[in-house]
Amino acid sequence: MRFPVLSFTGIVEVVNNAGVLIDFAHVSSSGFTRTEIVNLSLLFPCDGMWSARMQLALPVEFHDPKKLEQIRCAVFQAIGIPLSETWEMIVCLPSVLELCSEPNEGHIMLVSSG
Repeated sequence: MRFPVLSFTGIVEVVNNAGVLIDFAHVSSSGFTRTEIVNLSLLFPCDGMWSARMQLALPVEFHDPKKLEQIRCAVFQAIGIPLSETWEMIVCLPSVLELCSEPNEGHIMLVSSG
């Protein structure tokens, strides 16, 4: 699933009983090329103080509370969480290093050499 938010596109990568993983990217008009700029992990529903807990890694120019609220509303609307639901958002800078194993059998991981 894809949805617009601010100047980029939200791309729902994983949905399961534990939560949702979303990438935000600038996507070409063909839809094949994308430049990833943001990652969001969302746990819903959660026990405790908040029903939705998000961890968002994005460049500092998006750390404005109004922009973060626009992101939250777009995400909640896209995946069907009521806007009135209680929530917590942890915001950090994008990661500088990503380590991973080989993907699961039947999946292909595209990498750039450059």
